Amino acid sequence: MRFRTCPGFILLIILFSLSSCHFSKPDVDKELAGLQKTGDIIQNDFQNIIKETKNLVYFTESLYRFHYNYYPGKDTLKYELKPNGIFYNPTDDGGSAVFVSGHYPVTKNLKDIVYFTAPLDSFFIKDIKKNNPLITQAHFNERHSYLRIYPYIDVLNQFDPKQNIIAYNLYFLADNEHNPSKKAVMIDHPYVDPAGRGWIISSIAPVYNKHILEGVVGIDITIESMKKKYMSATSSDIMLLDSSGVVIMIDEQKAGIFEMPHIKSHKYLESIKSNEYIGDEYNLLSSKNKTIRDAFTELMRDKKTSTEVTIEDNKYFLISYMIPGLNWYIVKFIKEN
Repeated sequence: MRFRTCPGFILLIILFSLSSCHFSKPDVDKELAGLQKTGDIIQNDFQNIIKETKNLVYFTESLYRFHYNYYPGKDTLKYELKPNGIFYNPTDDGGSAVFVSGHYPVTKNLKDIVYFTAPLDSFFIKDIKKNNPLITQAHFNERHSYLRIYPYIDVLNQFDPKQNIIAYNLYFLADNEHNPSKKAVMIDHPYVDPAGRGWIISSIAPVYNKHILEGVVGIDITIESMKKKYMSATSSDIMLLDSSGVVIMIDEQKAGIFEMPHIKSHKYLESIKSNEYIGDEYNLLSSKNKTIRDAFTELMRDKKTSTEVTIEDNKYFLISYMIPGLNWYIVKFIKEN
């Protein structure tokens, strides 16, 4: 029995075969315009965070200049000195948590510093947290290992007695050796928050009084809060990198595409005693895969706006936009077919 084949049906099969094998390159200009919109939002948010950091410096410095006008009154009763040397406020009254580790003796002078910097609580609550929901926490790290941090945390479970607070990056990266300009600086290489918030980046700035570094103020942003704001179901195919090639933000399920392990939530099984940054395996400029390394070198070192990369027989188009001022890169990756 013979079958007659319709010429129109054959043509339809040919056209379908051709279309299934062909993938037009994305419209780079259109994709760049979309990335720029996201970049403008990120730039505006972090410029405001840096501005708030500077305002926090001015406010803290004013507390030191006019501390003799402050009378703590009954507020001194909410603090407790433990036998192990820790001076803290055991009750959450809606303000900051205070932790003086005892690394330095808790003298009357140090207690007075705790008392006259108490107005920082109102600044943390009113001028920072309520004005910018991206911010996770704010803090003041004083040079005698005194920490004031908002929102309140259980400091006894988070920190150890005699812990040297100023050994952390969120203090020494703002000191005169690392920051002679005395400006606000970003710690944009994700690191584990000693206060228990997981992976964060921070804006920090030094507080000086008569040329003495009294402490460092800081504003923290969790990587999770950034994902919630800048990524969605329709934009999960983007990543954010710092200027050195380290991934700040990526959809966890997509990290494996670029041969990175999933960024797991940090488990606080013990207190954080040293700075723990995200690992080298999240630096795409030093990826073990030469193809990936070369592709991101083109985008970040050669300043190309787009390139192509094949990973395990899958082809991706990469479109890159650098955020001015922050020197961060937003990269969108589009899989062929």
